[in-house]
Order: sequence, then structure tokens, then C-alpha cells
Amino acid sequence: MCIDGSNVKLRIVDTKGEDRSKITKTSCKGAQGIVLCYDSTSVVTFDNVEQWMQQIDQHATTDCEKLLVATKCDKETKVISSEEGRKLATKFNMTFFETSAQTGLGVNEAFEHIVKSCIKKQTPGGPKLGVLNSTTNKV
Repeated sequence: MCIDGSNVKLRIVDTKGEDRSKITKTSCKGAQGIVLCYDSTSVVTFDNVEQWMQQIDQHATTDCEKLLVATKCDKETKVISSEEGRKLATKFNMTFFETSAQTGLGVNEAFEHIVKSCIKKQTPGGPKLGVLNSTTNKV
């Protein structure tokens, strides 16, 4: 991903959003940013966000940047309102984005936001996001 003229290397772990999927210490290890996604056409995934946040609070570092993303926002079958999503994000002190993979709405903006937020939070001597050398394609 290119941010402000630099290629940034990301490691993305997908927990699949299933009820039986747990956010573990292993999946949070070294995470500088976490993107929680819920399906705006499903109350079940929206309701899971609170449980996921408890798991994140238990396993992630306190300075880990968190982002709440509503998916499928272009669908007529949407059952979770934008306001409900914003309210939940505010409750957990997260930024909120609405997205659609089908139309591309908000997808790039959400990724750019989380990466820029992580870069901004980096501390000297701490773990770094991998910025790729555009010539050698190495970190």
C-alpha cells in the first residue's frame, strides 16, 4: 500500500468474523492496528463487536489503533443503521467507516486511515510498520 509516497508493508490476520473465531493473544501479537468489521446486513455480526472488543482489550496492547468498519453498506437489506455503527465506535473510542466491497465505497479510505494512524503512533525504538524500499521491494 502506498501512503504519502512510500510503500508500506502490512500483515493482515483475518479471524473470519465467525462466532467460534476468537481474537487471541497470537492474532494480536505485535499488532499496531486492528480493523473490526461487521456485516451491516446482519445483527449477529454487529452484536459480536462487543465480545471482540473484550478479547482485544485482553490481548492487544493499549496503544493499538482500532477501527470499526461496517461492510455491505450499499445493500438494500442493510439492518444496522449508520448511526448505530457510529454510536458503537464512539463507545469503544474507535473511528468508524462504512464500506462496500462491491462499489468500493470507503475501502481505501479505511485502510489509509488505519495505516496513517499506526504510523503516527510509532515511537522511537518501538516496532515499526514495514516501509518498503521501492527499488529493492525490501523492508
